[in-house]
Amino acid sequence: MLTKYENRFNTRTLKILSRIGFLPLEIVDSKNHIDRIVIDPKSRKYRVWVISVLVLAFHVAYTWARLLQAIIFPEFLTIPHLPVHFFAAVIDLLIFFSYTYFIKWPYSTMEVFNTIISNFPDEVRKTRGIEDMNRQEVAAMLAGIIVPVNACIFAVILASDNLRLHLLYSAVPDSWKGFPMLVVCMTFDIVSPLYFLATSYLVLLLHICFFEMVNAFLVTKIVELKLM
Repeated sequence: MLTKYENRFNTRTLKILSRIGFLPLEIVDSKNHIDRIVIDPKSRKYRVWVISVLVLAFHVAYTWARLLQAIIFPEFLTIPHLPVHFFAAVIDLLIFFSYTYFIKWPYSTMEVFNTIISNFPDEVRKTRGIEDMNRQEVAAMLAGIIVPVNACIFAVILASDNLRLHLLYSAVPDSWKGFPMLVVCMTFDIVSPLYFLATSYLVLLLHICFFEMVNAFLVTKIVELKLM
């Protein structure tokens, strides 16, 4: 299982996402390691996050309505734009993770995360390389790097062409179009998938670390049985 030091990238990523409000949680840490997280539905951060998700839910509906429009009416279909449009619509479906893990069962999410994180050992006898880790450990360790990088790349792709049908700017009347309106619309278009990617990142990390914890437990028990 990952050590606290090997989990440092995830620690930094989660702290950043929490500070900018993309995750509705407070992090209690020591020595650059997360000791526990706190999800308080009564806190101001949590309420602001819920309101943001509700606002972005309209963006989800807009993205899917535009996708259906492009499929049903050929005159709205632009083949080069379709893959990005479809991918953006799928990412917006991650709003269900936001609802399930942070609105419906926030305390369960908090307890599961804190239980898993408490099982991370403080250190190992020697520094391990990636070749010494199993696949789950590598995936868990690099998730804190891969997910933010991919999110930034996707944001750049969205911003590279403001004529895409699924962007809010495409629905703005010509008389209102201009750089200020483009910035406002593009902010919503970029923040929406990043918001839900942040939630899915935490969910992904939880699942990978859970399976790795179970795997480490089973390996330990098998070794104990062999020694008996």
